[in-house]
Amino acid sequence: MKEKPEKIHQDTIPLRYQVNPFDFFSDLLCSFSDQMIHLVIMLDGQMNHDALVRAALLATEAEPVTRCRLIQENDMLWWEMNPRVSGKDLVTEFSGKDPVHHLQKALSDRIDPFIGPMVKIVHIRSTEGNEDILVINAHHASMDGKGMKDFTGLLLSLYKSIQNEVSVLIEPTGMSVRILPRLSSLVPDLSTSADIQVHWSDKFSVPTRSLTCEKQVFSLLALNKERVDQIHSVRKEWGITLNDLMLAVVATACSRITDGNINDIHLLNTIDLRRYLTRVPERSVFNFATAFEVAIRVHPDDSLRDTAIRTHEMMKQIKKGTPGIEAAIEAEYLHDAGCTAARSGMLKQWNGVLAEGKRSPLFTNTGIIYPEQLDPGIPVAHAFLLPTHNLPPGFSFAISTFGDEMTLSSSYGMPAFDPELVRTLYTSLDTILPGHEEHPGTYSVL
Repeated sequence: MKEKPEKIHQDTIPLRYQVNPFDFFSDLLCSFSDQMIHLVIMLDGQMNHDALVRAALLATEAEPVTRCRLIQENDMLWWEMNPRVSGKDLVTEFSGKDPVHHLQKALSDRIDPFIGPMVKIVHIRSTEGNEDILVINAHHASMDGKGMKDFTGLLLSLYKSIQNEVSVLIEPTGMSVRILPRLSSLVPDLSTSADIQVHWSDKFSVPTRSLTCEKQVFSLLALNKERVDQIHSVRKEWGITLNDLMLAVVATACSRITDGNINDIHLLNTIDLRRYLTRVPERSVFNFATAFEVAIRVHPDDSLRDTAIRTHEMMKQIKKGTPGIEAAIEAEYLHDAGCTAARSGMLKQWNGVLAEGKRSPLFTNTGIIYPEQLDPGIPVAHAFLLPTHNLPPGFSFAISTFGDEMTLSSSYGMPAFDPELVRTLYTSLDTILPGHEEHPGTYSVL
């Protein structure tokens, strides 16, 4: 494991801030995940690059964690402010006839949390049209999907104001907002054991050919408005949520590629823990999301409706409790144990997963991106969030909804995952989802 730099010598002592357990946990996950989250925005127009750089500087001033880096000292992590962040540190520009061809490069722009900054923006400029692409890359330690949407909304609002020559006063978010309540206080009979335990599921994974990863790849299935309308119509008729329907669809597709040999499909389902906060800031650019495991029973002879309703009933029972609390408590224990013990425990568990060669896929519903949230003063054709990339044998699914359109995406490593197998998986997902015959989805690979 690579050594973390202890400190950068500067003329003045940089400001430091407390790291919360979820920030700390995201750094631990870097052992087997790049912990990057991405928001891709397809524009029906061109952006002024200089105005974008100015907006990025203002947005990161307003959300200071984005200008920070992590630093380790006395076996603990801290946020350390970098006052010398420049526009070039924050924004990169690519250009070409077809901006889509540059997406893979833009999405491959990694962030080292011990160097920072925690957000990097890529402007892909179209040289023969008005179809620029904006990619926002952020490290999960600084924000989750909700935080990403809030930050990007701020960035584009500032860009629009600059373009319109309108002066806007943005109140900076204090770093104290990141000091979140300890969720262990919600569980009165919690054991006080100090043992480091990280429980990764190893019940099922998409079959792997190896545990190497030479290239990160994203697969996307785009569904148009008419298809999405049909999906919502069916799930409302069945009395279930979109999240529960998609869990059933993913589980059914995963079962099919195993020829039905596995009936209990285990998925890690993400959850936003802001539900446990008494007050959520208007802009909550922090990471407060985790995952809990669900086992979805898929019978070969059952219809999608049967599986979806069974999944919905199971999720209702789970939500009557405190879903996600266990993972939050685990993050708090690891934080309290310190860097050395926590990393040792995490790597021990992950090495066991590698030996088994399988891990439950991660399923994320990133929620709706409302068009009014992303208003740079230029029409936005489409936008979607992409899932965090996990090293093999990890595999991720994400649903992202922009207005009336939906994107189902996955991140995975090659050659660990056979691209033809992934295509087969997505073909199955498309055919299982309601409305395929009238409005088939569009599959692509980035």
